[in-house]
Amino acid sequence: MCSEYWISMEILIPDPAEQTWVDRKISEELELGVVKPETQAAMDQILRQWKDKGADAAILGCTKAVPDLCRCWTP
Repeated sequence: MCSEYWISMEILIPDPAEQTWVDRKISEELELGVVKPETQAAMDQILRQWKDKGADAAILGCTKAVPDLCRCWTP
């Protein structure tokens, strides 16, 4: 038995500058085991801006980034 339902969602894509910044922080800090407080604060700000735009969740392509870098996300 299969039930059908539709989920409507809008995908918010970070601007190129945000994408570049996050990628740089992952490769230059997190991959080396470095978690700087100023990087965490900046990422918190980016996630809050996304939330203010209506985001209910954030998907980051690097699993290391989630626990170490993003501490503010509470849907």
